[in-house]
Amino acid sequence: MTKRQLILLGLFCGAAYLAIWGNGNPAADAPAGRRAPDFSRPPAAKRTMAEPGRIAALIPRAQLMQPPQPGTNLFPVRPGATPPPPAQPVVLALVQAPVAPPLPFQFIGKKFEDGVWELYLDHAGQTLIVHRGDTLAGIYRVDEIQPANLLLTYLPLNTKQTLAIGQGEE
Repeated sequence: MTKRQLILLGLFCGAAYLAIWGNGNPAADAPAGRRAPDFSRPPAAKRTMAEPGRIAALIPRAQLMQPPQPGTNLFPVRPGATPPPPAQPVVLALVQAPVAPPLPFQFIGKKFEDGVWELYLDHAGQTLIVHRGDTLAGIYRVDEIQPANLLLTYLPLNTKQTLAIGQGEE
C-alpha cells in the first residue's frame, strides 16, 4: 500500500470509530440550565402527538394560486420610493481600422538597365538597392516599379503604399 492509501485508511477507521462509538447524546453537550433540542422526532410528529386525532386541512392549489384580478398593479410603487434616474445614452466610440505607418524610405536615385529598374533608397542611414519582388525591412514588399512611382505593400496589414520616385528617363 502506498503512503496515501495508508493515510486514507487511517482517516476512514477514525471516522468509523466516531460514527459507531461516538457520544450520540446531545443533552450531555448542552450548557447547564438549558435543555438541548430533541432531534429524535420530526416537528410534524410532535404536533400530531400533541393533538391526537386531528389532521390539518389541505388548501386546494387553485385557491392558493389565484390569477390576479384585471386592473391590479402587480408592481406597485412604494410610497417614498424615488424612481431610478433616466438611462444615459450609450456613446459608441468609433474604432478606426489600423493604418500602415508612413514609409520609412527616402528616394535617392534609380537606374534602368537591361529592361529592369533598379532603385536606391535610404532607410535609417543605409542605402538599399531595390528590385521588383524584394522585401524591405522585413515588412514591405516591392510590388511594382513604374517610372514615376514605387508601389509597396505593408505586409502586416496587406496595405498598398506608393513612394514618388520622379519621372523616368530610360
